[in-house]
Amino acid sequence: MEKIVEKALLPAKSRNKTRHIKARVYRLEHDVFFDAEQRLFCDGNGVIEKLSPAMSVLLEHFLKASDHTLTKYEIYQIMGKDLEEYSLDSFYKMIERFRKKLKQFSSVTLHSDGNGAYRLILPLDPTDMN
Repeated sequence: MEKIVEKALLPAKSRNKTRHIKARVYRLEHDVFFDAEQRLFCDGNGVIEKLSPAMSVLLEHFLKASDHTLTKYEIYQIMGKDLEEYSLDSFYKMIERFRKKLKQFSSVTLHSDGNGAYRLILPLDPTDMN
């Protein structure tokens, strides 16, 4: 006899815009989730896209960071890069690829403050609008 196992994602009570649902699954907007362990963007219909290990680590750090903000230096550290060896051009190209990936699957955006800090901007969940 075949055993069927169902896994339901139930949001935990949280005042944060990102709903930490299970160990490393984050709700980015109403129907878009990020599974950091599997490195997947998912919606109500299933998997949308698998992220590279680097993009996945970076996104999870943004989601865990205070105010979803990281400095350029923190991003260098997260990516395992040395400031002296990693060119600024390479850094900006990586940030642009990260922005494009976010835009491709969600309305989450990444904004620069112009002073070396980047903030992940999450859309309001309809339940947060009351």
